[in-house]
Amino acid sequence: MGAGKIPGIYGYWKNRYGCVFNHGPTDLSNNLFDDFLHYTPGPMGTVNDLGAIVARSEAVNPNSAEEELKRLIRVYGAIKNSSGKKSYSYWSKGKRQYRVSDYMTDRNSYFGSEATYREFLLAATSELDADNEKLRKYIEPNPATRNNHADWKEAQNVFYAWVRKAYLKKLGDNTDIPKLIKSQMSEKLKTALDKVKVDYGKDFKYGGFNPRPMKLEGYRFGTISEHGIGTAVDVESAKNAQIKIDVWKAIQSFTGKSLSHATAQSKWKTAPKELYESFKAINDEFVSRLGKAVKNAEASDAKKDPLSTAIESDESLKLIDKANKGFIKQWQKGFFDLPWELVKEFHEEGFLWGATFEHPDLHHFEL
Repeated sequence: MGAGKIPGIYGYWKNRYGCVFNHGPTDLSNNLFDDFLHYTPGPMGTVNDLGAIVARSEAVNPNSAEEELKRLIRVYGAIKNSSGKKSYSYWSKGKRQYRVSDYMTDRNSYFGSEATYREFLLAATSELDADNEKLRKYIEPNPATRNNHADWKEAQNVFYAWVRKAYLKKLGDNTDIPKLIKSQMSEKLKTALDKVKVDYGKDFKYGGFNPRPMKLEGYRFGTISEHGIGTAVDVESAKNAQIKIDVWKAIQSFTGKSLSHATAQSKWKTAPKELYESFKAINDEFVSRLGKAVKNAEASDAKKDPLSTAIESDESLKLIDKANKGFIKQWQKGFFDLPWELVKEFHEEGFLWGATFEHPDLHHFEL
């Protein structure tokens, strides 16, 4: 028989800071804190008034970090290191594997130590729980994901701890992170965006404030997105793709047209319309050639999916599909749809276009 929790000074479960033991068969909650270092209450008996750390062997047990990592991936999907070059999970023989040791090493290095991370996690959780948990609604996961995962709050606690640390590293230790998040948009961005809307004179969809790490086919833990600083906006994101560099190279090979990263950066500064026209030309050629390949596939074998057949018949399309499964199907009608007049207004207001990134982000504009 397992053991349960001895109630803290208020005698109910949210008062976690009494003695805590491994939970037993009647403890139905998958409490995040049951796997982490615990604290005796300080003089005020509150989260912000920590007492001494209770010595527990589980604090350095990889199984604790393993459950943390698995929960993060269940709720948030792919999790990577700060460079984005290493994923903390991968598939082998049809089963997901976890790089728990790498995650622990990177996490403790980023926060300073295991103990510092635990303290930071408690502070982050306290901010999320404050004021009837209002801050939680501003931070991923989205409502649909929350409905599918009973332990989403435990995952969000860890996610926000990473995000909060990245904010402080970028903006300084005295930054009021909850206030920044609730404000949604910097005054500088609001002013510039208002000018774009007035000068363009037509409606367009935009959004994008999101307190999260940078993201490219997974969250890069240890970073903060410009969308979280309130200085970036996504414009018509449903019609304009973010493209991995490997996919972008294969698209250029497929279309017979080229546009290097350095050229894109230079053109945005000196000849923005030429940059726009280069992307449009590559997009249009991609749609045209893919359409012809699909028609040829339809004529050759009516029983097979024509798009799959078209992909199998072209080496460049196979490279695109290998680098980003589903990209061709999602964007077969075009991956770039912004009008020049709108892009022009963003350029004139001093925005940097994500098309100039190594991984072109065609819907992204930032100050």
